Amino acid sequence: MHVSDSLIRQWTSVVNDTLAAPPTLLPAKISAGGSISPAVTVPKGMRLWALALPAEWTQSAISYAISFDNRTFYQPVDGAGSPLVETAHAVGGTAFLVCSFALLRAAFVKIRSGASAEEPTPQTSDRTLQLLFLNHNVPTIF
Repeated sequence: MHVSDSLIRQWTSVVNDTLAAPPTLLPAKISAGGSISPAVTVPKGMRLWALALPAEWTQSAISYAISFDNRTFYQPVDGAGSPLVETAHAVGGTAFLVCSFALLRAAFVKIRSGASAEEPTPQTSDRTLQLLFLNHNVPTIF
């Protein structure tokens, strides 16, 4: 079987376009007195890659609820079966990479202020986090 140079160039162009897809930034708001955001729809073909916390964020762990149908939500776990908690002390005004493997194919995600196994940490005022989504094909180096 022979693959033409034209077909190889076309395939390479498609791969490069996919890898070069721009990131998408979406807000997730946690209301005053609350500890979990409404569901954020993950853009098609993308994955949650990083979170940015507002400067006024009430320090807490960050955990998630994920769904594939926006009706039933699950607590994601790490490879050892422990609830996924991104950071023990998320600090306002910071951004960090998330554990993309546990969230890789979720269609909807909620962000929780506090670890799921503990009492939630209510935010004192409305807080809007920024969620950075990248194409599934973008390599992860962490």
